[in-house]
Amino acid sequence: MTSHSIRIPRHRDDGNTVAWEHCATFANCDIWQAVKTGGVWTVGVVANTASPENNPTTNGTLVVYDSDRGSDADIFWRPVAGGPEVQLQLPSDERNPSIAGHFICFESRPTVADTSNIFVYDMATNRLYQITNTPLVNEQLNYITVLPDGCLRVVWASDEVAPDQRKIHAATFTLPGAVQVPFADFQALPIIDLPKHALAVAGTFTLGAASNGIAPLTEPVTLQVATFSLTIPGGSFKSNAFGGFQFTGIVNGAHIVMTIQPVHGKIYAFAALVWNETLTAAANPVTVKLAIGDDNGSRAVSAFFATVHHDN
Repeated sequence: MTSHSIRIPRHRDDGNTVAWEHCATFANCDIWQAVKTGGVWTVGVVANTASPENNPTTNGTLVVYDSDRGSDADIFWRPVAGGPEVQLQLPSDERNPSIAGHFICFESRPTVADTSNIFVYDMATNRLYQITNTPLVNEQLNYITVLPDGCLRVVWASDEVAPDQRKIHAATFTLPGAVQVPFADFQALPIIDLPKHALAVAGTFTLGAASNGIAPLTEPVTLQVATFSLTIPGGSFKSNAFGGFQFTGIVNGAHIVMTIQPVHGKIYAFAALVWNETLTAAANPVTVKLAIGDDNGSRAVSAFFATVHHDN
C-alpha cells in the first residue's frame, strides 16, 4: 500500500476553498484543492507533475504555488474552476507565495545561496514591485491582504538579529496606479431612500478604445453615489449563471448586492443595491462613479428620491 501525506492546508477567508500539498513521496509533492458548493466539498488535483509543487495558497479564484522545474523555483497559478497553468517566469528563485485579489506576494533571491527579499506581482497590470531590499537579511514567510480602501498590507519575517531569532515586519502601502482608462460611455440612474439609508443604482458602460478589458473576478470594484463610496476588494465577485459577475456581502459595514453583466461587445450593464447607516444626506445633482480595475467612469445625474422596497 502506498502512503500519502498532506501538508500545509490553506484556505480563503470565506472557508469555501482549501488548497494543500499532497505528497506521494517526501521529495515530490503535488497541489490539491477542495471547493465547497451547496454544502458539498469537491476534491481535485491542481498540479501533478514530475517536479515538486509546494506552498499553495488561494484567494478562492486562483490557487498559487511554487515549483522547481529547472535551475530555480518559480511561481505558478491555476484557476480553481479549471484552466491552463500560468508561470511567472523570472531569472531568479521565487518561493512561498501568498495571494489577495489580483496581487501575488512572494520571496525572491538571485540564487539559492543569496538572501531573499519580498516582491509583489500585480496580475491585472503585469507589473512587478520589490517591497524590501536587504542584501544581508532574509525576508521570508509573507502574507498579503487587500484592505477595503484598496491599500495593500504585507507582513513577513526577517532574521536581522540572528538566523534563529526572527522579527515580524509589516508595511501598508499603495502601489503606483496603472494608467486610468475612462469609459467611452457611462449612464446611471440612482434611487435614494434617505430615511432607510438605502440606495439603488443601475446603468450601462462602454469600455474605452484603450481598455484591455475588465476582470471583476480579480479586480477591485469601486462604486460611488453622492457622498457614499465603497470599494469591493479584488477576488470578491463570483461568476453568475448568465455570463456575468455578482457580489453579495458586507463592505465596511455596508450591505451590498451588485451585478455586472456583459451586453454586447464592449457594452456592460450594472446594478447595485446598498444599505448603510452612513447614508443620511444627498441632493441633486449627485455624482455616480464606477471603477473596475483601471477602467472607470463618472457622471453627474439627477437622482430619484423615493422609498426603496427591501427587507429589513
